[in-house]
Amino acid sequence: MSTELWTVEEIAQFLKKSKKSVYARVINVPDFPRAIRLPSEKGKRGHPLWFAKEVIDWVLKYQR
Repeated sequence: MSTELWTVEEIAQFLKKSKKSVYARVINVPDFPRAIRLPSEKGKRGHPLWFAKEVIDWVLKYQR
C-alpha cells in the first residue's frame, strides 16, 4: 500500500475540483476514506490527511 499522504488541496487537484467543493461535497460522502490527523508539537491534531491510494481506489470504484 502506498504511504503517500494527500491534503485537501492535492485531492482537489487530482479530482479537478475546487478545494471548497472537495470540503463540501467529496470528503463528506459516507464511503469516502477516513482522514488521519497527526499530532502537532503542541499536542493538537493537525490538518486532515488521506492515503493517496485509498482516495484513488475510491474514485476507481465509481468507474463505469
